Amino acid sequence: MRIGRFYARRVRRLLPAALVAIVATSLTFLLVTSVVRRIPLVGDAQSALLYVANWRFLGQSTDYFAADVQESPFLHFWSLAIEEQFYLVFPLLLVALTRTPRGRPARLVGGLRCWHCH
Repeated sequence: MRIGRFYARRVRRLLPAALVAIVATSLTFLLVTSVVRRIPLVGDAQSALLYVANWRFLGQSTDYFAADVQESPFLHFWSLAIEEQFYLVFPLLLVALTRTPRGRPARLVGGLRCWHCH
C-alpha cells in the first residue's frame, strides 16, 4: 500500500529530528530556567511530540506573531502539527468519500480532483 510507505517515510524523516529538538530544548530549559518557568513547558513539549501543538497553543490563545508574547520554545511546532494532521485526515476523508455509493460524494471527490483546474 503506497500510503503506508508514505507515512513510514514521514515518520522516519521527521520524528527523529523532532525528538532530538524536543529533548535538547527540554534539557536546556531544565538547566537554565526556574521550575516556575519550566512547568508550562512540559505540556508544550508533550503536545509538540504528539503533533497537537497547534491545538494547545490555540487553547492558550497564543499569538505566534505577537512581539511581546513570552513564547514557548516549542511554539514553532504548531505548523508541523497542522501539516501532520492534514496528512492524516485528508487521505482518510478521500478514502471514505470514494467508498460511498455513487452520487453526491463521488461527485465531490471528482470536484476535488479538478479543484486546482479553476
